[in-house]
Formats: sequence, C-alpha cells, structure tokens
Amino acid sequence: MKFVFPNNHCIYFHDTPAKSLFDLPKRTFSYGCIRLAEPAKLAAYLLQNQKGWTDERIETAMKTGKEQVVNLTRPVAVSITYFTAWMDGDDLVYLRRDFYGLDSDAVQRVAKR
Repeated sequence: MKFVFPNNHCIYFHDTPAKSLFDLPKRTFSYGCIRLAEPAKLAAYLLQNQKGWTDERIETAMKTGKEQVVNLTRPVAVSITYFTAWMDGDDLVYLRRDFYGLDSDAVQRVAKR
C-alpha cells in the first residue's frame, strides 16, 4: 500500500512486506520514503468519509495484487517532522543517529541566536 501526497522531495508513505525491519534499530532502508507499520489503519482513517470504503473493502483491495488509485474527496494536511532526540513519559531521553545530517544545521541556527 502506498500513500502519495504532494511534496517537492518525492516522499510517500508505504507498506512493506519486510515487517521484521520495524524491529531493527536502524530504520533507513528506503531513501525518501516512510514505511508504515499499520497501513490498513491509515487507509481506514483516510477513507472513513468516502462512500463504500469499509475495513473489509480496504483489506480486499490490499490483497488483490493490483494497483488501485483512490483519490481523497477531501484533502488531508501532511506534516513530517524529523526527530533525532526525544523524551518519553518517564523523562527518559532517546537519541538516534542523524542519518540526514540535519542536526548540525539546527544546532548552528540555535547557536546564532
């Protein structure tokens, strides 16, 4: 399943048959694309107000092996944020490698203030 949305970087959301990749600490296996762990749930959310798109129909469409384009009747805003550090509800800090080299630019902008 592939979710295409307008952007200047050819980024899209997609399903993957290699679900085991979600268990690995390194998650940069597809350049410019964002893998979804549960694409059927996103499809159900996006299609909830579109006539005829039930959970069963979504599952059936996913299993056909044939490409089917479904345009949304109402646009949905997409915001993508890149985090390499965050804190959870227990105040534990998590750090990840900056694969895209964006942290140094952010640090320099903050340092200039």
